[in-house]
Amino acid sequence: MSALSFTESTFSDPFLLKSASAAASNIIIRSSKSASKENANTLRCDAPQVVFQECPDEVALCFSIYGCPLRCPGCHSEHLWRSDVTGETDEQQGEALTLSRFEAYLNQYQGMVTAVVFFGGEWQPHTLQELLKTAQGHGLKTCLYSGLENVSRHLRPHLDFVKLGPWREELGGLDSVTTNQRFYRVEQGELGQCLNHLFVCDDSSISPEKINLDPVNSNPNHSNPVNSNPIYNLNEKQKEASHVAA
Repeated sequence: MSALSFTESTFSDPFLLKSASAAASNIIIRSSKSASKENANTLRCDAPQVVFQECPDEVALCFSIYGCPLRCPGCHSEHLWRSDVTGETDEQQGEALTLSRFEAYLNQYQGMVTAVVFFGGEWQPHTLQELLKTAQGHGLKTCLYSGLENVSRHLRPHLDFVKLGPWREELGGLDSVTTNQRFYRVEQGELGQCLNHLFVCDDSSISPEKINLDPVNSNPNHSNPVNSNPIYNLNEKQKEASHVAA
C-alpha cells in the first residue's frame, strides 16, 4: 500500500480517525499540564536593581520576587504579595525569572556586582536553589531576605548571607536596635555570625554590645530578624562599581 493510500484509508475509517484525534488531544493536554507546571515553578520579578546597603561590603544585584505568602501587617511591598491576594494574574506580576534570563542578567552586570540578593522566593526552594547555584557559578556571593524564622536546608549550602524574621512595624528593620529581625553570615550551610550591628545608623551611643546579637549556634526561632534599608557608608569598591553602573 502506498503512503498516500494508507493516509486516505486512515482518515476514511471512523475508528482510526477517532483514535488519532484522541491521541492528539492527549498530547495537547500533557503539553498544557507541563507548561502549567513549569509556570508554577518559575519565580517572577521585575527587572533587578543594583543595591549597596542590603549586603554588607558588597555591590549586589537585587531581585524582588513576587508571590510572598506572609502578608506582614504594615508591609511596604504589598505589590509583591501572592496574586490571589492582590487580585492580579501571575502575568501581571513581573516577568518569569527563567534560568536563561537570570544568566543573561548576570552576564549583563558582570564586573559591576559582587553579590546577588533575593527579596523572597524561599517558598519555591528548589527553584531558588538553582538560581543561587548559578550565581555561585559566576563567582558571586548570595543573600536571601526572608520573612521566615528559619531557612530551608535546600538553600543554606548555597547562601553566604540570610536575613530572617517577619516585618514588625513597631520593632523596625535592621537599622533598629529593637528589631526582631536578624541578618546572618552563613558558613558551610549553618547560621554564623549575626551582623545586625553593620546596619545600625552611625551613632556613638550605639555599640554592637547594645544590640542583642546571637552567638553562632543560637536558636533562629527567637523573636528577632531582617528587612529593609540598612545604613552604612559605601567603601571604595562600592563607590567604584556605582560609578561604573551609572
